[in-house]
Amino acid sequence: MMMKHILIAAAACILILAGCKDQLPTNYTPTLQSNPRIYYSLGETAAQIGGYRVDPAGTNRTRLVGGALFSPPAHGLIAYAGSDHIGMVANLDGSNPHKVIDAAQNLQPVLSPDGTQIAYMPLGDSIIVVDVDGTHPRTVAHNVTTGCIPAFSPDGSRLAYISSKIWPMKLHVVSGIRAGQTLQDREVADNAANSAVFKGELKTAWSPDGTKLAYSGAGTGTDSTDIFVVNADGTGRVDMTNGPGFDIMPAWSPDGKSMAFVRVGGDFFGHVSADIWITKDGGLTMQNVTNTPGFDVIEICPEWSPDGKSIAYGVLEPYAPFQQANNRHSLSTVDLATQTVHTLEASGVDGFVFWTP
Repeated sequence: MMMKHILIAAAACILILAGCKDQLPTNYTPTLQSNPRIYYSLGETAAQIGGYRVDPAGTNRTRLVGGALFSPPAHGLIAYAGSDHIGMVANLDGSNPHKVIDAAQNLQPVLSPDGTQIAYMPLGDSIIVVDVDGTHPRTVAHNVTTGCIPAFSPDGSRLAYISSKIWPMKLHVVSGIRAGQTLQDREVADNAANSAVFKGELKTAWSPDGTKLAYSGAGTGTDSTDIFVVNADGTGRVDMTNGPGFDIMPAWSPDGKSMAFVRVGGDFFGHVSADIWITKDGGLTMQNVTNTPGFDVIEICPEWSPDGKSIAYGVLEPYAPFQQANNRHSLSTVDLATQTVHTLEASGVDGFVFWTP
């Protein structure tokens, strides 16, 4: 059923623009970082996966840790799933690795932007938050959708997640997640997408100023998903892409004025492709920035450079949903001014892509 939804949605490639101008925050000024780097995971099997760092030019590639990365570095730290899925923390260069979550669990450790907390999902459907030193574990949410990646607000005070195992799924924001605080859970949207075929598909993105959330939700077309933006209190929901198709994985630009996302396309013979798109001007302007020809090439997990001039992303090629061992992953960037694509890592990239100084 999950693949059926993708292939039906992929067959529709008509773009219908949304008339929702000025819905993205425009008053946020990012702090530009010097010497930004790209962090990613590399490995063909779970036993081989390691966390890596590379310069945007593809130079100085360095293996940092033995494990997969699920969130951007923050305040000089990286969090990762080590051997047996044990939650680990290390310095940006991989030094001083230490265990934060002691038990072997099915977890994807996410580091808060302020570097003080880690959220993860143990076996089951809950989210646990723990201080970065491993103390004060507390359960902050239940009935969480499998495949959901919890998203900390920029200040680390709230956590967004997708709940329910049946359609339609719900987008929630829980506050009071720090140790000793009182939890307050609010449903902010009732139309979140319900499939996680691609890793990171159920990722929710906070705007840089922490006032809004972007997510992939049930669209207006048949078996379609659109990118929606909603205020963090649940008001003002807007369909940013508004049309048939399968739009997933939203990522805000550093200045909060634009958004990258993945648009899945395809044909009636089951061939699928996915390019990186950008929407801005509140959804009035849309652009395919990679425009990769052909099918069976899936571009995933777009992430903006700190200066907003390029986007890093993963590539899955050829896309073979029932033969995952034959898929080849790579890491690329696209210069937004020239739409020039630069491949940084030719094979083996697994999962998410992140930027940090």
